[in-house]
Amino acid sequence: MTIRALLQRYVETVSVKKRSFLTEKLTIRALCNDPISNCYLSEFKPAVIAEYRDRRLKEVKPSTVNRQMSILKHCISIARSEWGIEISSNPFDVIKLPPLSEGRERRLKDGEWELIKLHAPKARNGLLLPIIEFAIETGMRQGEILGLRWENINFESRLAFLPLTKNGSSRKVPLSLRAVAILAGLQRDQTLVFPVCRKTLYSAWSSLMGRTGIEGLRFHDLRHEAISRFFERGLSLPEVAAISGHKSYKMLFRYTHMKPEEIALKLNW
Repeated sequence: MTIRALLQRYVETVSVKKRSFLTEKLTIRALCNDPISNCYLSEFKPAVIAEYRDRRLKEVKPSTVNRQMSILKHCISIARSEWGIEISSNPFDVIKLPPLSEGRERRLKDGEWELIKLHAPKARNGLLLPIIEFAIETGMRQGEILGLRWENINFESRLAFLPLTKNGSSRKVPLSLRAVAILAGLQRDQTLVFPVCRKTLYSAWSSLMGRTGIEGLRFHDLRHEAISRFFERGLSLPEVAAISGHKSYKMLFRYTHMKPEEIALKLNW
């Protein structure tokens, strides 16, 4: 049996059950187009995998190689434990995966928030500024914000309920007074709180960055900004994790970039 045959079974029986199916399907397609997929299981040794890793690291980002190798590793594991395929050991157990990057450290710089508030109201889409402000106030992901429904907003308890999030579970996001004020200022004539598609938001954000002259700031960086602000306001690690939805504190730290100046102000003893 070849690695390609194994991957094809994996995508049809394992990947299809995942929320990330479409994305993972593309990753597996890329693997199947790579020469490594022609390798027979009997030949799939650590040295072959190491050669593949080193070759791919010269072609794509480490995160891409890490994702591809993780799928291959899980595929072999499932084949051994559930498909009755006799493989003495998983060769990935002795292979080092490419390390993840340290994560982006981009936060709003001095004057950038003022520029955004000045130019965002000029956008064709009047929801651009409310979406940006809501992202900073809640730390919610772009998809979570755009998928938020009015029926899942509880103004009395100041909570936004997300039935299904990226990590596969639901969560309740506490809303600040400012976040509630943003919602209160919106029309409620549609099911979605922010009836904007991803493509439209991407275009509006790109145009905004062009008008303001701000460089290197992505919409997802607003989540970094929000989480860092939560810590600067004194919230504990479990409290911030409950808001952001991170199940791993290690991953949460990748989104956290507190300003040293803010920490210094707290050391006045």
